[in-house]
Amino acid sequence: MIKELTYDDLHKRFKYFPDSGILIDKENDSLIGKINYAGYLNVFLNGRLYGVHRIVYFMYYGYMPKGQIDHINRIRNDNRIENLREVFASENAKNKGNGKTNKSGIIGIRWLGHVKRWKVYITFKGKLIHIGNFKFFINAAKARLYAENIFNYTQHTIESPAAKFLKSINFAKFLDGESNSVSSEWRFFCLDRKKILDQLANS
Repeated sequence: MIKELTYDDLHKRFKYFPDSGILIDKENDSLIGKINYAGYLNVFLNGRLYGVHRIVYFMYYGYMPKGQIDHINRIRNDNRIENLREVFASENAKNKGNGKTNKSGIIGIRWLGHVKRWKVYITFKGKLIHIGNFKFFINAAKARLYAENIFNYTQHTIESPAAKFLKSINFAKFLDGESNSVSSEWRFFCLDRKKILDQLANS
């Protein structure tokens, strides 16, 4: 039978430094945790594998979290207490950067070669929501950021890839011969899909 971890047992065995996120074994002053394939630090205790982030959360707050632990800055081995928060899985999914297979540079945007458009989508209440298809990438990024705002993705402390992209680009380059087409596409989104998204967010 696997022995349950207790607050007292953890504090007898380990010392946690909240400002640095380091967990130390008191017996030999060694660092605790090995990085797994996903980038998290793990430790084997009482016949069971635990994420170090869950252990230190327990040690700091006095209870084992029932939900998931989100690393706010998306660095999975940064276990400073200010970087950890207990969330539902749906909330944790909102705080993601670009995956390894992402080719557009912005999560939630991918190229549809057969129609030559950028498809934009977002997850809301466990469902994949289609935001729209766009000829111009700048409009795809704007639409993704708009959806992040209305579906409460913006409560996190770091910028999303869409926000970073729009902050970094030179908008002057879009004021050329295609500017009317870019604007027309965005106006169509505002008149059509935007209203549907607004209704969904308020439902």
